[in-house]
Amino acid sequence: MRKKIIFSLVALICAYCAWAQAPQRYFQYPEPPESLETLDQRTSFLVEHFWERCNLKSAFSSRAKMHEAFNDYVSFMPYADTTVVCQSVRKLIKDVKKNAPDHISVLFEMAESSLYSDSAEYLIDPVYLIFANAAAKSKDVSKEARERYAMQASQIGASIVGNKLPNIDITTVNGESKKLNDISASYLLIIFDDPNDPENLMARVRLSADYSLNKLIERGDMTVISLYPGKADQTWKDHVSTYPANWVIAASPEANKYFDQRVKPTIYYANKEQEILSKSLVAENLLVAFRKVLQNKERIEEAREEAKRKALEQKNSDTQSSVANS
Repeated sequence: MRKKIIFSLVALICAYCAWAQAPQRYFQYPEPPESLETLDQRTSFLVEHFWERCNLKSAFSSRAKMHEAFNDYVSFMPYADTTVVCQSVRKLIKDVKKNAPDHISVLFEMAESSLYSDSAEYLIDPVYLIFANAAAKSKDVSKEARERYAMQASQIGASIVGNKLPNIDITTVNGESKKLNDISASYLLIIFDDPNDPENLMARVRLSADYSLNKLIERGDMTVISLYPGKADQTWKDHVSTYPANWVIAASPEANKYFDQRVKPTIYYANKEQEILSKSLVAENLLVAFRKVLQNKERIEEAREEAKRKALEQKNSDTQSSVANS
C-alpha cells in the first residue's frame, strides 16, 4: 500500500512537469531529470531549482500570479529534504533583495499568508522561521510589521517541535507558583485554554471524558495541563472551577510570548524530558492514539503477568517433583 502511494505521488509529479510548461503558468517550472526516482529527490529538485526561470525583476508586477507560483513552490516542501528547502528559501530572499528590493515586503507577506496564517495549507515552522527572522530585521518592512514578524519568530522559535518546552512561570488554580519544567510526567499534554473558543471547549470536553486518557492519567503515564495564557485572576478561577480534577489547571501571561498558538485548539505533546514531540494536534486523532497506547500497554502487562504465572506454575511443578523424588 505504501509503495502504491509513493508511486502515485511520483506519477503525480511527472504529470505536473508537463503541466508546469503549460502557457497558463506564470513562468516555466523546473523538470526533475528521470535519474531522480524517489519522491524526496524529485521534490527537492523542484524546490531547489523552482525560481531559476523566473525573472524576479518583473515577476512582482502581477502579485496574484506571483503568489500562485509561491503557493506551488510551498506545496512541494513537505516532501522535500529540509536542508534543501531551507537553503532554497534563504537564496530566494537574497535574490529578491538583490533583484526586486522594493518587493521584499511582498515576499514576506506571501510567506506569512502561505505558511503562517489561519488559511495556510502548510504550517512548516523551520521554513517560516527563516522568513519571519529576515522580515523582522528588514529595513524595507514597516516598524509595525517588523514587530509582528519578531513576535511570530519568538513564538515559533521557542516552541518548535524538537525543542524543550519553554520554562515559563505558571500559577495553578490553587494559587501555587512554579515553573512549567517543575511538572514531571512520562508524557505531558498541554491544552491551551481559550474561554471564547467553542472548538477549545469541545476538545476539552471530549478529552476529559475519554476513558483511555483518564486511564493513562490514573496509571501515571500522562499528565494533562490546561494552560490559560493570561493572569490567574478570580474571573479565570471561576471559569475553571468545573475543569477535570485530575488535570493540572494553570495560568501564565508568559505563554503568549513563548508558545505558538495559531491553530485552535492549541495542543502540545511532550515527553519525559519535556521535549516537544508534536503540536497543532487534533483532538480526534489524540483520542485514537490514546486508545492504541493504552491497549498496547495493557497487552504488554497481560503478557508479563502470563509469563509470571507460567514461571510460578513451573516452579511449583519442579518443587513437587523434587519432593516426590526425595
